[in-house]
Amino acid sequence: MDRRVLGIILLISLFLLAGSGILMYFRPFEKSVAAIHTFFAILFILAMVFHMINNKKPLKNYITAKRLSKFKKLQSPLMLFIAIIITLGLYFEHPILNKLYAFGNGIRNEQLGKKEANFDYQIIDLENTPGDRL
Repeated sequence: MDRRVLGIILLISLFLLAGSGILMYFRPFEKSVAAIHTFFAILFILAMVFHMINNKKPLKNYITAKRLSKFKKLQSPLMLFIAIIITLGLYFEHPILNKLYAFGNGIRNEQLGKKEANFDYQIIDLENTPGDRL
């Protein structure tokens, strides 16, 4: 695929993904914005695949970091490690990482006139209690 066309597709998709993502963060759910975000996310992923195919050799050199200092050789694994830690923290709802998400929810709920209830409580499992029919 032509690099110039691919670059333009990636750039437009990036701007539309960023714009629709910001809208979805600060505004209540709208189907049209979600549809735009989803379509351009798929287009972005496809364009990235073609980009990676077109740039196999440079990408391999970035990752392997041949003929570079030790620090620069560790950049790729370090970035991957940081991305994995952040992803796991968000997935398992780590309180510090979840504050940004909760902030956006608060803004959207305020616009809708809703209040979010938090049901953080502990479930106690009592074994062999009277009334169990297991």
